[in-house]
Amino acid sequence: MTQESLSEADLRARVEAGSRATSDYLQLANLLRARSQFQEAVDIYERGLKLELPNAEKVRLAWELGSLLDKVMCRRAEAVALAESALKLLASEPDSPGTLLLRGLSWSL
Repeated sequence: MTQESLSEADLRARVEAGSRATSDYLQLANLLRARSQFQEAVDIYERGLKLELPNAEKVRLAWELGSLLDKVMCRRAEAVALAESALKLLASEPDSPGTLLLRGLSWSL
């Protein structure tokens, strides 16, 4: 699966327009994170988490956000709360390679 590479301006426009594509939020937040714009990245991850999304997509956003909060911003309690929420979302999901990976990532926080 090839992921479209968009400019920051394009990603911002999509997010502001209410994009329902998890990849738009992930790409923009990861771009901001790479530029050390950590709080802005947190805001984008959180906006994505407010969308009605499949559990796996929510968990992916939660893990990315939790990783940033824990490893970079020293906000461990928030990261742990995200991990606990993610594990609850995954509890009803059938075991698959993707689900097992997301569970493992969530436990890593």
